[in-house]
Amino acid sequence: MPESLAPLFVPSHSRHRVTYDVVIDISSEVDEAASCKVNELIKTFVAAGAHGGFPPSNATPGDSRLAIESSDLSISGGMSFILNANLVDLRAFQLLRNSSCRLAREDINVTRIVVKEIGQSDHQLVKVPEADYDNESDVYPGIASIKLATMWEDNEFSKLRRCVVEKKDPVGAVGVLGIRDWIEPWYQLLEAGAFAMPVGRPDETVSIGGSVSFFDEFSIEISVGRFLASESAWSVLINMLDAYSSSSGFLLKVTID
Repeated sequence: MPESLAPLFVPSHSRHRVTYDVVIDISSEVDEAASCKVNELIKTFVAAGAHGGFPPSNATPGDSRLAIESSDLSISGGMSFILNANLVDLRAFQLLRNSSCRLAREDINVTRIVVKEIGQSDHQLVKVPEADYDNESDVYPGIASIKLATMWEDNEFSKLRRCVVEKKDPVGAVGVLGIRDWIEPWYQLLEAGAFAMPVGRPDETVSIGGSVSFFDEFSIEISVGRFLASESAWSVLINMLDAYSSSSGFLLKVTID
């Protein structure tokens, strides 16, 4: 395996509402099995965006949207996906690049990802740097304009992590299940290595999800069994929880432990 991840190219700037052509180049033949694996990866990525995970810093997560319009397997040496985006941070495609590295375990070697804005062929593309310990807060999506209060507990390093979400009203089974279903794409991204860098290469570093459960009368716990990932992963989760709160339930505070 090469030391570097697949190169990622994105437009030099983004607009409010846009349609992207995302081309994933693959060194091997794109057979039915490869097609299914890449489709799963894209669907997970888009689902997190559809639930408010990737808004730019000046936008509210509840206004951010991402959806698949179509896919094309006919291009030579890869696959193409048309994505409709509304208020989506271009840094989100870093997660797609990272998780695509994991496909090498299935003998699917992604060699390049190019994101172009349809209808704007003259826009300059820029090469996105890989995440390292100096730049990770700059190359991953950050916390957007949220209403949720957030707090980080200052604890010693542990692979076992959790997020406690406080609600305005008492917690019921519907609330627990609602949050569980809403953030499931975040768990899937985490386990796919989307946030693995700079802790380790996505194809070698494994995080393990957890559960969403009742914590106390007004709180829900989101646990992670093994967290080997950038702390920026929590930013995407917080955005998703804020989007959930704006549409489905009144959440007050998130504490990352």
